[in-house]
Amino acid sequence: MTNAISILPIKHGSIDAYDRAELRKAGIVVVEHDHPEELRLITPSHDIPYGGMLRCAMLALNSNTMASAATGQREHFMRLLVNEMIKDKP
Repeated sequence: MTNAISILPIKHGSIDAYDRAELRKAGIVVVEHDHPEELRLITPSHDIPYGGMLRCAMLALNSNTMASAATGQREHFMRLLVNEMIKDKP
């Protein structure tokens, strides 16, 4: 059995909630973006230590710059996490 993840980048709003749910049930992660052709898949060259992930989460939760707390904190956490993954890449 494989743990591969299938990712489907699509234009924002191009499928309805039912189709998105069906794809999710089939194990496909749908990523919606206004310009899906500009997306790139980032695979870390190393695992992020738990301390690094915890630091990213704490920074995001303590951030006071969010317009919408839940959405903003989630987005901020993901940006911090991506930066943590690629910080040592040349």
